This record gives sequence, structure tokens and C-alpha cells, in this order.
Amino acid sequence: MSFAIIISEKGGAERRELFDKNEVVVGRLQGNDLMLQKSNVSKRHAKLIFHNGRFIVTDMESTNGTYVNGRRIGKPTIVREGDKIYVGDFVLRCEAGPGTVLAPESSPSAPGPREATAAELAQIASISSPALREGISHYPLENDPDEVQPKISIPAPPKLPSGLARPGGTQALPPLASPVAPPTPPVAPPPVPPQGPITDQGSSAIHTLAHAVAGTLPTAPPRPAVRSSAPSREGSPHSSTQRTALLTLLNALAERVDLEPLRAGTWPVDGSLAQRMEQHLRELIPKLRQMGEISESVDTAALLREALRELIGLGPLGVLLEDPEIGMLQVHHPDTILVQRGTGPLTSEVGFSSEVALQRAIARLCSQAGQPLEAGEALVERSLATGHLLAILPPLSTTGSILLLRRLRPEPPLEDPVKTGAVSRVAWTFLQQCLGARLGILVAGQPQTINFFSSLLSLLPTDERIALVLPDDLLLSLPPQSVAFRLEPGHSERLFRQLGRMGFDRILTTCDAADAALLDLLSLRTAAPLVFASGSGARQTLMRLVAQICASRPGLLPPVTREWIASCFDLVVEVTRLRDGRLRVVRIAEVNGVEGDHVVLHELFGAVPDRGGSGDSHLAPSNVPLHLLEELRLRGFSIDPAIFDRTSSR
Repeated sequence: MSFAIIISEKGGAERRELFDKNEVVVGRLQGNDLMLQKSNVSKRHAKLIFHNGRFIVTDMESTNGTYVNGRRIGKPTIVREGDKIYVGDFVLRCEAGPGTVLAPESSPSAPGPREATAAELAQIASISSPALREGISHYPLENDPDEVQPKISIPAPPKLPSGLARPGGTQALPPLASPVAPPTPPVAPPPVPPQGPITDQGSSAIHTLAHAVAGTLPTAPPRPAVRSSAPSREGSPHSSTQRTALLTLLNALAERVDLEPLRAGTWPVDGSLAQRMEQHLRELIPKLRQMGEISESVDTAALLREALRELIGLGPLGVLLEDPEIGMLQVHHPDTILVQRGTGPLTSEVGFSSEVALQRAIARLCSQAGQPLEAGEALVERSLATGHLLAILPPLSTTGSILLLRRLRPEPPLEDPVKTGAVSRVAWTFLQQCLGARLGILVAGQPQTINFFSSLLSLLPTDERIALVLPDDLLLSLPPQSVAFRLEPGHSERLFRQLGRMGFDRILTTCDAADAALLDLLSLRTAAPLVFASGSGARQTLMRLVAQICASRPGLLPPVTREWIASCFDLVVEVTRLRDGRLRVVRIAEVNGVEGDHVVLHELFGAVPDRGGSGDSHLAPSNVPLHLLEELRLRGFSIDPAIFDRTSSR
């Protein structure tokens, strides 16, 4: 006796597994007869039994439930060949094996799924081993004893611009940190709203979504933005019922309409194709509901909007990008989007219905950037009007597409570095005088300390002509009389040479932006450099700069590079981020030539532990400068050497 299970994952190909046994346990861990490795599949999720010519499916107290044709089952249920069994992201169908005879009521012409009778349950119990129920997960997925996953809070819905009706169904999976609530009694859903034919200039849902993605506002009447503390949103498929309905609808559409043209990510979508898709969706929703594949509790209007958003827009990204508070979006799995609002922690928004939908959105973002996704391109980087896009695609990423969207906004300087304790007042005044004297300064720190570098810009003299050369994904608040440039591949060296010839007083950049052209920047002694370099410390950063320059210029020897760096920078400022998130300057050092294989640093200010054993520290004077005092005096800045005395006030 044998039977087969046809497994299909949303957006993926089908596969067929043949089992020479009468019961199959489905779950996400090894040891199950059928292993489905996804986070929304429980350790022991469901059991499929073939007995007396009938297929029986039973849920094994899974977190997210088991569904048959869109309806959650609570008891062992008899299904027919072709009935769709939903387990997490997977759709299963049962088929009889070669030579296997089905019972009459399991034939294709028999009624749909039904609960097993008491007599049938007694027969099932006689063949079902009690051991199958051992080890069943009674925990939500995020609390499994053998898996530690961080809890992710669900934020309030994002703001929408006026004039944009809120699209429903922004969630495609239940939140990772919340188990599925029991379904509420069915209510009569609103009918699919009637709508005329779609044209490129129409006012349909497709036209509204196209406006949303393009960043313009439709002409519909304004609707105020809504933000609620409750996690649920209009039409959002928090329940597996809503999510299952979306998957069922999209799969049914793919059988009617060739969706292959969407894969290229062309933007905007062809109007005739969009019109056909919406027409078929409107026909399919009532048909699938009548067949029992879409639950009566599903909001059909929200379901239509959700499907259209994925098919012709950016999916859930389109709405999130309209929220001005969001600074960063990360997608590590299609069903979940991690969102950072401002400088707050990452929170969770539900994501795409499938890997295909995510890849389609990435391709459309590339098209919007004016640089379409190339065939076989796995490492993606684009500059968008709304931010900077980084993505890693299969086959380079073996677990699916990875996406990072960072909004381009100026890095805010610290409120007051002295008041926040980032630097002492004496040291801050000293840095201001060094900047006024146009000394070369290197700021070394982790990327998260760029805010201190931004604060230094406020100390620059207002009469300086300043050129900023920054990477695409970094913006700084521009000082007065400054201009900004970005590096283009193959043009960086010429750009720095040109800036030097144009007579700028100071050039600001980061080593990540300069890369191979860093040497050209350091050669511009006509312009004082103010450079931010990523590193774990001052000495480690200088060593990395030497290696970086030598690697970019074959034939250049490290001793020559060290001499060059030592002659270009007068001061090194080391910044770090404490465990509680505060920024702290831990060292200010004078550059004093080269000895052996390292640049000599003479510390002027250093971090000193506070008294009382609090574990905190403050910046205190360490030594009198060896050469800087004379250099500053020659440039018109007189500094009392007493400020470098350890007994001086903070």
C-alpha cells in the first residue's frame, strides 16, 4: 500500500514524494517522514494517513495550524485527491500510489473534505502509534526550547500620505512573535467593489498603487493617515486564513495569466497586462470562495488590493517607503520585513507572499534607479530617489534573496558633544582651534560613530570653501560654502586631482568613499583633509590605511605610504561607542613621524576611569604636544600649554 504527496512551496516548483507506508508525519525537524524546513512549520506539524482507501489529515497541535482548502481543521479530516492542505508556506496534495484503490467517497466526484466519523476515528486509532504525539511542540515558534529566536515587536501601521487610500492586507504571514489566534466566527465580507476598465490614466486600484510606488499622489480624495498602537491593520492577513487566501488567489491567477513578463521587473507594468490581471482577480475571488478555497471570513476587497500591490507594485515595501520615519528596511526572509524608525530598535512588519514576489520588487527598484537588474546579477547595489539599495540574490544566497534599503538622510550631529559627555570641553575647544588652523585630522571609529564626525563639521570656519566627497549611502549636514560630490567608478582619482586644482580650503571624505583614490586626496596639501576612517582603534586604522593604499597602487612600498600618511595628518581622534550606545572620544593624539613599521602617535588626551568604580571614564589631558603648539602659533592660534596639565579641569 502506497500513496504520494505532491509538495509545492509558494513561488517554487512542485515535487512528488512516494511513501510505502500508511501514515506520514510532517514537520520542520529531522526525524519527520516529510521535513519542511520553514520557520512557520512546527517541529511536529501534521499527520497524513491513508487507511481503507481514504486520506485523513490531522493537525498535531501546531502553532500556525493546518488548513484544508483554506479552512483550518480542528479534528481529523478526510480529504480527496486534489484537495489542498496548507502547512506553513507549503501546499500538499495527496494521490494514490500505483495499484492503490480509493474508497468510493474519496473519488474526485465525491463531496469535499469532512471530519472523520467516530467509527473511522476508531479505525485510525488502531493503526496510529501513540509515539507520534511525543515531542509535539506546544510552544510558539519563537519559544521553542531547541531554537532561540529574538522576539520581534509589531509596530503601529505606517503613515500614509494624504490622498492615498490605505491598501489592505499589508501582512502576508502571521507575526513571528505571535501565535495564531483562533478564528473568529465567519462574518459576511463586503463584496468585491465593482470597477470599470483600467487604462494607463485610470483611477483604479492599479493606478493608485502605481502612484504610490512612483512617489506621486493620486487625485483621489485625501484620507488622513492612521497610526494605531494595535498590531492589526485593515485587511492585514494576521491569520493564516488571510494569508492562505492570498496564496490561493495568486496560484489560481498564474494558471490563467502568464506572469513571466513580470519577472524582468519592468516599471511601470504594461497597462494591458495589469488590466487583464485585475479582471481575472475579480473573477477568481468569488469563484474560489464558492469552491471553498477562500474562507468566508476573508475581506475580499483587502485581498484584491494585496494581490495587486504584489503583482504591479513593490508589495509591502511600497507602503513602508511612504513612511518618512523609517530609516532602514531589511528583508532576510520574504515573509518578514525588519524596520527601523529613526534610531529606534528593529521592529517587524509582515512581508511578501513568496520569494518570487520579493525578487520582483528588487528588480522593479533597480528599474526605478535607471539601472535594470542584469541576468545572473547576484550582488546588487543601486542608488534610489528614496535611499540606497543593497541586495544579495540566489544562487549566491542559498536561503533566498536578502535586501537592505537605507533611506538617504543627513547624519545628525550630536546635540552637544560636551554636554553628552562625548568629549571634554577643553578637548573640544582644542579641536576647534586645530580645525580653524586647517590642520589635517583623521577621525577613527566604528561606522556608528559617524555622528561625531558630523559634529566636527559645525566647528569649521564659515568662510572656508569645503568639498565633501561621500559614498552614495551617506549624507552629512552640509556646512556653509560647501559643495558635495560622489565617486563614480573610474573617475575617483581624476576627481580628487581636479578638486585640488580648484583651490578648495578643505576636503572631507571617508576612507570607504576614497578607496583607491585616498592617496590622491592625501597628496593635496593645498587642501586640509578631514577624513573619517572605520576601524576599532587609532593604530589599527592607520595600519589598515597603509594596507589599503598599497593594495590599490601596486609597486608602492609600505614605508613610503606610512611617510605619506604621517606627513598629511597632524591629529588623530579616536571615537568609540559604549555598551549603552553613547559615543565617547577615548584618544586625541599628535602624529609625529614614523618609527619602524608604524606611525608614531603622541597622546594628548586619553580616557581616564572615573573615581568610584562606576566603570565610566572621561577624557583628560595626557601630554603636552611636541610640535602642534608651535604650528598653531605660526597660524595665528595661541594655546596655553597648561590645558594639557592633568590637574586642569575637565
